[in-house]
Amino acid sequence: MPGLAELPRYFPRDRAEPCYALYATAIDRFVLVDRHDLSILVRAAMLFSSKLVTVVCVYDSKANPVLSNETCLDWAPVHRVSQANSRVPTVLMLEGAGAIVEKGPVPSVGAEMLERAQRYLLFSLQVLYAQFMANAKSGHADIRMFRGLMPELETLPGAPLASQPQLFAADVRDQKIEDILYYADSLEQARSEIDTLLANREEPKLPGSPVSYQTVFNEFLYGQATVPA
Repeated sequence: MPGLAELPRYFPRDRAEPCYALYATAIDRFVLVDRHDLSILVRAAMLFSSKLVTVVCVYDSKANPVLSNETCLDWAPVHRVSQANSRVPTVLMLEGAGAIVEKGPVPSVGAEMLERAQRYLLFSLQVLYAQFMANAKSGHADIRMFRGLMPELETLPGAPLASQPQLFAADVRDQKIEDILYYADSLEQARSEIDTLLANREEPKLPGSPVSYQTVFNEFLYGQATVPA
């Protein structure tokens, strides 16, 4: 089992270029690359599993070709990874130089379909980053941090949110956002439902917080404090 000494391989200090890739086992191609946060990428893969099962790959960006979200659909691990038995994403280390290879366009799968899937996945990842930063900057607590200490606050994905008392309204909001990403059929539907959810919630600034949740969320997702027209 890897010890703490192995962590730098999964969280490289130099992340100027993408070092993480979501690999779709069904089509033997990467569908997205990222360089920021492994844990949030795993969460995005989990929510995307309702559409496509993926494996989160870690590779050495210094020893392999530089990938982008425009080029990664032609690339994959050298050796095809078997279809997972579970929809729960796993993390796979691709060792050393020459770990990834260009395999070209995916046969028998339309480019438009792949582009839609990639756009949805990228949007989901951006939403999770915006969600994380909005919670952190506005002082909202994530109830998942407290579930072990306070089991009475436990909620499960898809469970009726009104059926149990909640200590933090942020838990209800965050679960609804993630439910939308998991169940929506298109990027447009997911974006519309998230925008509507946040627009209809009354979330004043918390005491001591310099900003509101929705302001930070929109700034990270859309680059401005309000939803684009």
